[in-house]
Amino acid sequence: MVEYYLLVGLATVLYSVQFVFTKMYQKRKGDGVYNMLIFNIVVAAASLVYLLILNGFKLEYTWFTLLVAGLFSVSIQLNRFFSVKLMARAGMAVFTLVLMLGGMLVPFFYGVVFLGDEMNAFRIAALILMIASIVFLMGKGKSGEAFSLLLVIFAVITFFTNGFSGMLLSLHQKSDLPKADIVSFNAVCNIFIIASSLVMLAVMTAMRRYKSINGTFYENADSLSGAESAVEIVKKPLVLSWAIPIVVCVAYAAVHASADLIQTFCYNYLDVSVETTIITGGCIIFGTLAGLPFGEKIGLKTLLSIVLATAGTALIIL
Repeated sequence: MVEYYLLVGLATVLYSVQFVFTKMYQKRKGDGVYNMLIFNIVVAAASLVYLLILNGFKLEYTWFTLLVAGLFSVSIQLNRFFSVKLMARAGMAVFTLVLMLGGMLVPFFYGVVFLGDEMNAFRIAALILMIASIVFLMGKGKSGEAFSLLLVIFAVITFFTNGFSGMLLSLHQKSDLPKADIVSFNAVCNIFIIASSLVMLAVMTAMRRYKSINGTFYENADSLSGAESAVEIVKKPLVLSWAIPIVVCVAYAAVHASADLIQTFCYNYLDVSVETTIITGGCIIFGTLAGLPFGEKIGLKTLLSIVLATAGTALIIL
């Protein structure tokens, strides 16, 4: 049993590292829809190649795997888009807490209600601490401004989509229905993400070309979100402008795909409520610290939230 906890610990570190790559991409290319779709395509394509090589280019699928993978891809698309917007406006610490608490609480209740996971005094106390940690988040954004309604919407969508994604991974592994192997399942998920991103990208490009929507949104999306300005992009060759962001996407894909594989595998041996809480607590700590190199500061409320979430993580393992 200890080895599975160690594997979950490794997945936690990998998930935390991916936040750094997400922030690097957001700082260079912004959080506009167009660039986030490119991010999804490159990450999913790199992950797919990695998974196919790992599986000897074997790809299995069943109707159940396709259904879950389709739902998972929708959840991931929404999560990546809105979480980057949340990160850009609220900072790494708040982003990490919202993302990971959603990834813990939604699967937690799913495991207890639908999978019969044990619910004891320690886990109840852990849940209370986790919920309390969210309360401390409802203060101010990274620039000191109060949380706007739009920011709250970004946070809520990020919270639930990340939790729903974790729930789907557990659902696939614990189901008795015919299903593909772990690597194939993750590969199929990435195929769905690539396909849906390409469709959305094609629709947006067509709409932009025929000017059926306001093109200013696309032209100014990067500059409004802190990315390279239009003048800098014109001065810089297209290849150079995208060289580092593509490398960042590939690096993100490597750590994210590995973490997903480990997490999905461990669902076979650990309660979903326990595993997701361990990952949550670890990522809250590492993910918050990851914002320091980008000049982000940890406020008192955020620090208290981290302490409460960490205490809750410790309790749930007992």
